[in-house]
Amino acid sequence: MSTSAVCMESCARQQALLYWSMMKSTMKVMLLLFSVLLTQPLQGYTRLSSPEQASVPEWAEPERMKKIHTVPASITVRFRCLAIGNPTPTLKWLKNGKVFKKDQRIGGFKLRERLWSIVMDSVVPSDSGNYTCVVENKHGSINHTYQLEVDGHPPHRPILQAGLPANRTAVVGSDVEFECKVCSHPPAHIQWLKHIEVNGRKMGEDGVPYVKVLQSAGMNTTDKEMEVLQLKNVSLEDAGMYTCLAGNSIGISHHSAWLTVYKDTVAHTLREEYNLYLKCMSMEEPQEVRWTKDQVPLADGEHTHQHNGQLDIKGVELADSAFAFEDYDNDESSSGKAKRSSDQKLLPKAPEWAKPERMEKKLHMVGVSNTIKFHCMAIGNPTPTLKWLKNGRKFKEDQRMGGFKVRKYTWSIVMESAVPSDRGNYTCVVENKYGSINHTYQLDVVERPPHRPILKAGLPANRTAVVGSDVEFECKVYGDLPTHIQWLKHIEVNGRKMGEDGVPYVKVLQSKEMGVLQLKNVSLEDAGMYTCLAGNSIGYSYHSAWLTVYKERSPHRPILQPGLPANRTAVVGSDVEFECKVCSHPPAHIQWLKHIEVNGSKVREDGLPYVKIIKSAGMNTTDKEMEVLQLKNVSLEDAGVYTCLAGNSIGISHHSAWLTVYKEGPGRQS
Repeated sequence: MSTSAVCMESCARQQALLYWSMMKSTMKVMLLLFSVLLTQPLQGYTRLSSPEQASVPEWAEPERMKKIHTVPASITVRFRCLAIGNPTPTLKWLKNGKVFKKDQRIGGFKLRERLWSIVMDSVVPSDSGNYTCVVENKHGSINHTYQLEVDGHPPHRPILQAGLPANRTAVVGSDVEFECKVCSHPPAHIQWLKHIEVNGRKMGEDGVPYVKVLQSAGMNTTDKEMEVLQLKNVSLEDAGMYTCLAGNSIGISHHSAWLTVYKDTVAHTLREEYNLYLKCMSMEEPQEVRWTKDQVPLADGEHTHQHNGQLDIKGVELADSAFAFEDYDNDESSSGKAKRSSDQKLLPKAPEWAKPERMEKKLHMVGVSNTIKFHCMAIGNPTPTLKWLKNGRKFKEDQRMGGFKVRKYTWSIVMESAVPSDRGNYTCVVENKYGSINHTYQLDVVERPPHRPILKAGLPANRTAVVGSDVEFECKVYGDLPTHIQWLKHIEVNGRKMGEDGVPYVKVLQSKEMGVLQLKNVSLEDAGMYTCLAGNSIGYSYHSAWLTVYKERSPHRPILQPGLPANRTAVVGSDVEFECKVCSHPPAHIQWLKHIEVNGSKVREDGLPYVKIIKSAGMNTTDKEMEVLQLKNVSLEDAGVYTCLAGNSIGISHHSAWLTVYKEGPGRQS
């Protein structure tokens, strides 16, 4: 053998021994640190009583035992009563003075004996109350009460009902009413504003419109009174834009509407069977004119026809008595003379939908007691008829408790106070002698009361990334009603993160899949706070997370994804898989451990737990393979605690989960 070959063999042997020595050292350090972490709650306390020194219980951290806690719904609440004494005290929890049992709360709760704490996930208003920890041993007893208040409506800026206030059209001398529905917590201060001109300008140099306050909440006004603006005996000067402005300590919201005022109406008194021609005249040729009757769009019918801005009524009837307005700004209405019928022929037309874009939503989910409205507005000549079917059969009023209303002028059906038996398919059939069309709405009535969206705790989670990498935020939303999801990024405007009203500046981001926000090729500018905002007709909820972006990957101890590994339940003979997501730089050494008993004890005399290494990274294993622990054909002996332990030169991290094994399915055990 040559000298160089001997050197290579010797060097290789030395490197192998060095690697094995490092691995053994690393594993010892990792296990030692793991043991220290598990026993950390007792670290730092010097008053540990020996068997010879009996003592009554006393609080170990009285300064951390804040009594009153007010929290929003859906978060996790933890109460801790860390105590010392000899013999070791027992701990029990009361709610409102009575023993607190897990079956008394939806979702139960967790008792962390080693941490002397109780944990309640996703709290709701019914969790409000007094929680008392009682700590005692044979020498004495102490107790402490936490007062919990769960606010089912977290503070938010006012939410204004869509479509209100609505545009209004009036005649000089008549009365007008604008309405603004406001949902707010804390209560909102409401103002009504009218947009005005100053020196011929509608806005100041700062881009803010000039307004005049018409109505503002005072000492003797109620919220309901403030939601309505009444204008008496209107004049032409009252025409313009009106705004409902609602604000609270969180922020402000506003909706606006237009008031159009005409000098007067043009009255025509005609005998029945006469014809009436109304022409819309303007200085400029209008591109499109639409006529309304009693503020409802007027469709071509058996004796009405619109063309080139003109409305022709053939053979007027008593039902034609009404106001008719043309839907075109700054035009004036004039009429032709009433004259005897000519032989004008109206073109026959099969039915077609007047507003198909408003009928795209087929599935409607509503809560019990809500009002349901389905619209099927159509046009045709002669005027089509409308009938309603439920589940393919003619729908009669006596088939429903409380009946229903059919609004012919709005081509709609209205059912008040919905109940579960109203579920089904509702079909409108519109037809005349030239054709027939139909449309089906699917209705689901939810028995539990509707609520604002609930977002899964912990999502979206904070993310750390390197320039040029891809990042994904996830947002899990639960709710019975249709939910609209937006992703927002918090930004700065002129060096400020919030406006003067306290509302943060945000930018709406687009995402193909609304529950997931994907950021490709991130830069340093992408760092910051991201918010998942979910809203429905009841209210909205939001969760935020931070994105930290580094120019290059900085060393850090392994970061384990929250919630992994997760607890598992299995039946004897089945397969089980635990997953552990690890982000680490430098790369982590991953081990899977199972907690065991030795001579009937789970911990050694020094307080360190007994563990068995059941999987450890080797020369031929990848990071992805190490992130998964597979247990085949499990037995009752496999039940217990499993830990994913990840360590590098910076430090270690670990997450644990339980495996519960049944002889057979838990629902069939004898």
